[in-house]
Amino acid sequence: MGDWHPIVKLLGDCVFNYPLTMGGEDFGAFSKIIPGTFIFIGARNEEKSYDYPHHHPKFAIDEDSLIDGVNMMVHVALEMRK
Repeated sequence: MGDWHPIVKLLGDCVFNYPLTMGGEDFGAFSKIIPGTFIFIGARNEEKSYDYPHHHPKFAIDEDSLIDGVNMMVHVALEMRK
């Protein structure tokens, strides 16, 4: 994703194109009806030992990372109003 993209300007170098994945979500079906974007918000933090995979008994997220998701969603909502 180029430096020109508004989300890159908002969040900096933590934004990158994620490799294509099949995932297990129903997003593909929903986005046929209403166009959308699937966004992964990284919540892994090895310094806090929050680095276990999903479904592992020790899985946890670094809640400090959620502010990036909130900032991004607010930015998108404000841009959609234009």
